Amino acid sequence: MSRALSFAMLCLCAGAALFTPAVAHGAPSLTTWLFAEGSTNGSFGFEQEILIGNPNPTAVTVTFELFTQDGQSLAPVSRTIAPRARFTESIRAIAGDRAGVALRLTSTLPIVAERTMYWGGGLFRPEVKGYRGRVSDMRGGHSEHGTDDGSRTWYFAEGEGKFFNTFISVANPGTSPASVTVSYRDDSGTEVTQVEVVPSRSRHTFWPTAVLSPRLRSGRAGFSTVVTSDMPVVAERQMYWGNEAPSGIRGGHAAMGVTTPSAQWLFAEGIQGSLTPGADPSYETFVLLLNPTTAPIDVTVEFFGQAGLKLAEVTRSVGAGARGGVWAREVPALLNRAFAIRASAAVPFVAERAVYWRGLSEGTATAGATEPARQWGFAEGLQGGFLKYQDDDDDDKRRFNTFFPIYNPGATPATVTVHFYTEGGNTGVTRTITVPGQSRETVWTLLYDELANARFATFFSSDQPVVVERVVYWGRGNKAGHASLGVPLPDSLVLTGATTLRAAPTATVREIEPSSGPVSGGTVVEIEGSGFGNTELGTQVLFGAQPARVFEVEHDREIKAITPPGAPGRVDVTVITRGRTIVIPNAFTYVADGTNTPGGSSSGTPSALKVEIEPRWGPRAGGTRVKIEVEHTTSVLIDASSQVFFGGVLARTDEVEPNEIKVFAPGGAVGKVEVTVVTRGQVVARGMFEYF
Repeated sequence: MSRALSFAMLCLCAGAALFTPAVAHGAPSLTTWLFAEGSTNGSFGFEQEILIGNPNPTAVTVTFELFTQDGQSLAPVSRTIAPRARFTESIRAIAGDRAGVALRLTSTLPIVAERTMYWGGGLFRPEVKGYRGRVSDMRGGHSEHGTDDGSRTWYFAEGEGKFFNTFISVANPGTSPASVTVSYRDDSGTEVTQVEVVPSRSRHTFWPTAVLSPRLRSGRAGFSTVVTSDMPVVAERQMYWGNEAPSGIRGGHAAMGVTTPSAQWLFAEGIQGSLTPGADPSYETFVLLLNPTTAPIDVTVEFFGQAGLKLAEVTRSVGAGARGGVWAREVPALLNRAFAIRASAAVPFVAERAVYWRGLSEGTATAGATEPARQWGFAEGLQGGFLKYQDDDDDDKRRFNTFFPIYNPGATPATVTVHFYTEGGNTGVTRTITVPGQSRETVWTLLYDELANARFATFFSSDQPVVVERVVYWGRGNKAGHASLGVPLPDSLVLTGATTLRAAPTATVREIEPSSGPVSGGTVVEIEGSGFGNTELGTQVLFGAQPARVFEVEHDREIKAITPPGAPGRVDVTVITRGRTIVIPNAFTYVADGTNTPGGSSSGTPSALKVEIEPRWGPRAGGTRVKIEVEHTTSVLIDASSQVFFGGVLARTDEVEPNEIKVFAPGGAVGKVEVTVVTRGQVVARGMFEYF
């Protein structure tokens, strides 16, 4: 944490703010949703999605109004959202590649709307097989719900000026210029200010790292921020870090400011260490405290586990106008625990919670709730794998896990009903959980097989006031993630379950490729079909009676499995998923050294033990350069005499090496064709290629 990172261009992350701004974590109007932050800047690998949850029994019409950083107004776009459904809109699909995009949503009925941003070396892929463009590595992301109020004062308890690049974005939605003063206060209370006039209907980005870094020492570079203005404005903070190419960003988080200090702050999420001791990743939780008053204050921070267990309580004295905090690592009782947090004082103050993991590779931050509520809403939620986030050249398929921590700060147990609404309309599942008094419990959507490989909005209704947050992780070992407090909803909003419960889709198997491999095992087999469930629960793959060495559900239409060792000959392939057992008779053939695969030559010419075709997809016009590599222990199966046929059509040869040939695919019809390699008149290898 000793160096300042250099990418001032991050001020491009959001667009001109031509709208009424939002209040952080207050209950916004449920028919107007406003977002100041947003970007589809391909140079930084930014992608942006707007998520909408419709809890109504009827469809709603939502109008998107977008305003770009370059001042260009785009034509409004309307979408119809099915009843009791989740809807996803790609801003790139509407606005194209834009350095910054601001957004206003208006709806005919109450909805919940959120913005999620991802970044990392590429863009989302089209949801078609065989796409060979550059795909985002999804190294980081952040999420926030919209809001609708401006304020003359905004507070931020989190900030750092050495290791992190911190930005404060201020939008002026009004018709008059706003004189904005931004005050940065380090942990000792020393203050540095910047003053700018922000024109009407515009936005200005303050870069405190550039101002404060020369003044701060590594290890003591934290600061809080207070934004004041003579006109109502909206303020949001972004923090990014890491020197990873090409965007220069590894991790990041964003949060709306707090408009009003409170004597109490409640957080449902917190984790220190690992819930599996010694496992990776290990988490670090920080509670950041800002005292905006002119006298020192004492803040009591309490930590609550499950079943009414109070894990710890600490008190921190925070000087006048200064910042303080609690690092959960310094509280031994919190090690390898998940917990809820309550911070309280005799006078109003500001509190945020930040969580970092994997050695500061990624992190989340948010202000807490000032009071519990009986109803909460979330538009974002994903469980499992999705083709648009996956790269065929990356073994990590960025599979998602969604958690909803629930904190009951009262003494009476809370019965919480959870309504999940999936995409498509009026489909979902309803579950109930009991949260003991002064406790935290967690809803983990992996445990609900109906939500496997699904996107969903989630609405909570409780008989006692509670606090609900959402945490989403993706990638192996929770490579990245984002977190957000829910939207508190009025008690008058009626929440009911979807009319049609989302049953687990009927699983089918359409194809297994390749269909043969060595008796030693280790062949990577792709199983294509539909309705596949989770990798972790309820899914198995067997070759004969032997389970696959390793397997992963890529998404609901594909499983990849590595074959175990087997005896020569044909075996059934069995897929058990979502309570259904599918047996494909004689679907895979184990071959010994020097023997033929089914359909191969019977003249004594050996067939390949393993065939790799890369890429396995290409446009129907042809021209894809395809590498075909075969594996055999004793024979050279491909040489200068070899020819390759795609569905019987000869391909033009480009390069030949022993047991490897590169060709240009001929044109073909959309769909799959067999690829055959012929050497000296004999078929020595077979595979599949798909035209799109």
